[in-house]
Amino acid sequence: MKKIVLLVFVYFNFMGMSNAAMPSISACALSGSEYAFPSSGGSMCSGQPDVYKLKIFEMKLCTAAITAPTTSSAVGTASCQDVATNTNPSWMTITKGSSGAITGTIMRPLNGTYTHGYMLISNELTISDSRTFDTSLDENNDGNGNGKFCATTSTSAGVDCETTSGAQPTAAEQSMKLTSTHLTGYVSGDTDIAGYGTMNAYLVDTDKRLEADTDGDVVYLAGQLAFTTPIVISDDTTIFNMSIDVSNGVMYMNHEGIGGAPANSVGSYVGPFMLRMSVE
Repeated sequence: MKKIVLLVFVYFNFMGMSNAAMPSISACALSGSEYAFPSSGGSMCSGQPDVYKLKIFEMKLCTAAITAPTTSSAVGTASCQDVATNTNPSWMTITKGSSGAITGTIMRPLNGTYTHGYMLISNELTISDSRTFDTSLDENNDGNGNGKFCATTSTSAGVDCETTSGAQPTAAEQSMKLTSTHLTGYVSGDTDIAGYGTMNAYLVDTDKRLEADTDGDVVYLAGQLAFTTPIVISDDTTIFNMSIDVSNGVMYMNHEGIGGAPANSVGSYVGPFMLRMSVE
């Protein structure tokens, strides 16, 4: 039986997703070197951030679906085999075209046919992004256009914009912790990943039980991928590939009309990622 190597690849091709619980957000349209800013208040567009970060605690292959967590019972993974575990993982930095090996304890699943994949990550996600928009944006919601050369700041939803390209600010890391206020988007409905399967996720506490109130106990995001084509592990299997798609990893919102914000008021947010698994 051969040793298995776990590799992580980052894909940036958009993969179709349909989830009734998540709003339909179009990609920020690129024309030349400028991205179109959403024209109406409350609307958003998405894009590929310069950097996306997450922490992976567990990765498994499963012969059946996991048992969904409840507020009184943990995620059930009795049908799963460990692929990677790490009780104190470092940030995984995802940039365009990058690849590498996951740190922690890597294990070879038993030979067999696996219909599902499972991953447990931190509830905190981090991005940094800089881009040029097609209009001057209001970074302070005060009615004054600050410029179209923009970058994320370390504050929640913060964006810093300047009037000239030479003065474009350096993107700072911006973090978002998924809490129970995000439950609707991560529990209701599944997300279709074209050609690979269906992904759903649950926000859970330190005991991996479903977090359904507002007491701030969310610690992990537990995600499951139901494969369109099962993964088969045999004596000849040597590589396990996991690809992470962050094509929609940053979202920009037009805040106009929200709390009295004027036209072209801008905010940035951490967007979703997509997961794919395969073997060689």
